[in-house]
Amino acid sequence: MASLVDKDLDLYLEWDVVNWRRALAFLESDLQEGNGRTALEIGGRNGGLSLLLAKYGWQVTCSDLNGPSDKALELHQTAGVTDRIDYSELDILHPQTKERFDLVIFKSVMGGVTSRSDEDRIQMVRNIHRLLEPGGKLLFIENLSGNAIHRWLRKRFVHWGNRWNYLPYVAVPGLLSDFDDVRFESFGLFGLLGRRESHRKILGRLDALLERIVPPSWRYIIAVSAIKGLGHDRSLPMDDND
Repeated sequence: MASLVDKDLDLYLEWDVVNWRRALAFLESDLQEGNGRTALEIGGRNGGLSLLLAKYGWQVTCSDLNGPSDKALELHQTAGVTDRIDYSELDILHPQTKERFDLVIFKSVMGGVTSRSDEDRIQMVRNIHRLLEPGGKLLFIENLSGNAIHRWLRKRFVHWGNRWNYLPYVAVPGLLSDFDDVRFESFGLFGLLGRRESHRKILGRLDALLERIVPPSWRYIIAVSAIKGLGHDRSLPMDDND
């Protein structure tokens, strides 16, 4: 199937598109498996990833804590994909739905949802595992804690930097230990420093070259693909409060 990632890229990603585009491209072979299968976007406020999934043939539930924005519905109506998308309120730390999905996806959500503790991060992934059909996939692109410069700059210049629970690169394998066939790759060094999107695009192109000479843990974006094993017990409780 021809790539759809680069068409309307700003609608899918909205910010720092060069580096996040490379992360999205890492997942593209998984995105192309739609064919009427079911997908859930978590934290899909403006519906960008739901739009991309619908274009690839998925039947999508676009969710957010208080439901997606009006912008999401307008975006999907303009693209002519509303027949493939439903909308839902969903608290992924305490999901009430009994529905199961072939794919769960999110972008830049984990750090906000789990800002209270690392235990919330574990609970979030556990709940996603429960929401997946056996053989289903978790795909996500998330903000890493990055290197010491990233951490200092975020605390100094990003107004939510002290509240966001940035994911450490070294924590990823353990966090996904219940999944099979886990693939991940990190991206980006200086792209987030751009004051404007035009600056971030220039820095993102530079990052693609510099990444070859720095450790993966120094980067600030991670893309992950993980499969729920066919033998996993679907009767496990949704979370500790059920």
